[in-house]
Amino acid sequence: MTRSHRQWCIAVASVAVLVFLWAISLLEFRWPHMSWPTLKANAAALIYIWAIGPAVWFAIEWKLWREEPGLEVVQRHARDFWIGAGAIVLLLAAKA
Repeated sequence: MTRSHRQWCIAVASVAVLVFLWAISLLEFRWPHMSWPTLKANAAALIYIWAIGPAVWFAIEWKLWREEPGLEVVQRHARDFWIGAGAIVLLLAAKA
């Protein structure tokens, strides 16, 4: 994995973790407190992010770094995170 690719992976993973923590904080612990319509809008936005985000990232990653050895392994680990975290976000949003 080249240095540039590694830096981009770390940046995307960091943003994904922050969005995931935001979803847990907002949808499970109701912090920060928001009105009902705002909470529903945030839940819908989080579902959209978790549905579209991985596809966009993997398409960009595949286009730019297709020739790198081990790309499939990195994408498999990222996919597992996105699926697991996405299921949690979806369940929390449905509960909200």
